[in-house]
Amino acid sequence: MEARGLNCSTYADHHPDPDIAGIGVIIGFLGPAWLVVFILVIYYVLFYNPTIDPFSDDPTEKLERPNSIDMLFYNTRNAILRRLLLASGSQTTRSFWRKLQSCGTRDSVNEVVMSLSDLQIVSGIAILTSGYYEATRGLSGYHWKMIVRVAWFSTITHLAAVSCLRTYLHQTQVKRLLRLILMGILAVMVITATLAAADTDFDDDLPAICFLQLPRSGVDLQNIDVLSAVVLLLYNILLRVLKLHKTVSKVWDRTFREIVVRLCMPAVKAIVRTTSSGIPLTRKRVYYILNIQPLVSALILGETYYLIYTSTVAEPSR
Repeated sequence: MEARGLNCSTYADHHPDPDIAGIGVIIGFLGPAWLVVFILVIYYVLFYNPTIDPFSDDPTEKLERPNSIDMLFYNTRNAILRRLLLASGSQTTRSFWRKLQSCGTRDSVNEVVMSLSDLQIVSGIAILTSGYYEATRGLSGYHWKMIVRVAWFSTITHLAAVSCLRTYLHQTQVKRLLRLILMGILAVMVITATLAAADTDFDDDLPAICFLQLPRSGVDLQNIDVLSAVVLLLYNILLRVLKLHKTVSKVWDRTFREIVVRLCMPAVKAIVRTTSSGIPLTRKRVYYILNIQPLVSALILGETYYLIYTSTVAEPSR
């Protein structure tokens, strides 16, 4: 098959391209991404407070029901930092710590995260735009995969930074809308580029555009790695978009709990009727082992998974 004058049936001799795979280019794109990761670690270690309502204009307003996973991290972190401060025994260190915890310092960190997060969106769109353009000029599959991997890293680090910007983006809705539009554009570009790797005939030595044309008969929809990556990306984007909106975020949590209660209520009523009846104690014990224990275990497991997947602390690791 032919693609804009490019021969897709023969292998080409592709030389190293310093504009794509050069050390300076890779450092230029990956350096800011790793800097985002470093700043996020500082934010969660020093400033993150899951008890504060991220959608409130009052920085002291508390959440009615903070995430248990986040609270476990928060309490453990505070206990460790408290011991370190007591062990230091220095009044200067304690004074420095109080200044570091001030709202001004937290706002400054948020501004840095905001700037670096914006840079990740721009970097991801820029490198993919360049990749799509170069693909029409004979870009090899090898260099195409390098572009896609760098774009993936930019996308993931940007999504990791979104969670700690909920308060800022809630207060500046125009910037939030613009960010959502750019997130959508970047997601479409990354997913389209990733699906090219699902082609059963994909080869590093062939022109990348050969696998970007439509229709393509060689797409392997059973490529679990590619499909899993796309599904996880869509899930993470959807989760963060929902958590950026106050009404949706709060309604989602309340609705999920109401659904669980309604589904479990018949089983709970049946358990209460059975255990309060006059059946022998031996039968009650058997009923407890066969019915109550599995139900309670399933509820605890489901609640644990829900807390993990809605945890702000756990989001950067996904």
